[in-house]
Amino acid sequence: MEQRLKEMSESYVEKVFFDAIYIQGNTAWIYTHNINGLYLLNLDTYEIQFKGMVPDVWIFETGLYSCILKSGKYLILVPLKAKKIAIYDIEKEKFECYPKINEEDFFYSGCVFDGKVFLIGQNRPYITVFNITTNDIYYIKSGKEWFRNRKVIKGRFFGRKDRTVVGKYYYYAICNDNAVARLDMESESVTYFEIKGCSNGMRMMCQEGDDFWITEWDRASVIKWNENEGIIAKSKFKEVSSDIFRTGEMIYTDKLWLFPTVGDHVLIYDDKIDKWSKVEAFDKYGINTCERCHPWRQTFPVAIKQDNYLYVFSGYTCDFIRYNLVNSNIMARKIVLNIEEVIDMYKKKYNKIKFLIENDSCFLKEFIRTL
Repeated sequence: MEQRLKEMSESYVEKVFFDAIYIQGNTAWIYTHNINGLYLLNLDTYEIQFKGMVPDVWIFETGLYSCILKSGKYLILVPLKAKKIAIYDIEKEKFECYPKINEEDFFYSGCVFDGKVFLIGQNRPYITVFNITTNDIYYIKSGKEWFRNRKVIKGRFFGRKDRTVVGKYYYYAICNDNAVARLDMESESVTYFEIKGCSNGMRMMCQEGDDFWITEWDRASVIKWNENEGIIAKSKFKEVSSDIFRTGEMIYTDKLWLFPTVGDHVLIYDDKIDKWSKVEAFDKYGINTCERCHPWRQTFPVAIKQDNYLYVFSGYTCDFIRYNLVNSNIMARKIVLNIEEVIDMYKKKYNKIKFLIENDSCFLKEFIRTL
């Protein structure tokens, strides 16, 4: 059994990558994509520490949480496939989990304001609000009226993995309509802005001062928009992008950066001279050279700006990349987990066989295979 555990652990560690991360100073909190583990990474030394597991979850479940938020001493893991919102107390080093209103709800993004977590639903026009202090949970349903009279594009989601917060307002793009939503987190009301001149839905957005850059759904173009003027600029990047290019993250520094979840190259746009170009420094991390990659692998699932650095994760090479915006230096390291530590985590799960027999058929099948 011990050998079987090691073989399974080695197989999963080899493929480990992450898409949920929170950076604070010289450290990063990471929740790995296909191992149920929360880790703390030192960005100077790349030393990584295991900090905990979400309770009562299959250890090799994939895609449980989409991002990490922070409020005081708490980390909030935003549930994608997970059935519960996970709250990690940094001081006590302990998880508490709270059921979603509807198990079918899933979220790509969220934000924290005044002790409340606001989660943008993907499969219904509601916003879930979770009070960290009281543990109350409820819906904001103001989007229902807007979408009732709209020609909504079927099969699309209502928001994506963007986090554009301006004071008490949270802006997010509407993927199945040509609109942007603005959530007032004080009054808990939502205002919708139609974006005229577009016809295919929105994908991602990021902020530049009072303006926002937004990518259109499955179109190689971006628009610059604000509440008062509407669209103030538009540019196409098809000539410099891959045949298929889907934006995963957008970042504005003094230029606009597009990091693809599908596509080979990172793109940068200088709006002052209306010029697109590829950022060649990232090319070797964006090519799929992994023959055994699973379908859910993404080119660059994570891209975050912190101070004068971009922190980017390659879903193909499993490199964690730090790009210096001042001198364009790039450093990349692979994040390696301790296999013995993974085995210990795995074995702890076997101490909860009764729970798992009742609640987790996947785990039971694996348990039987190891006997």
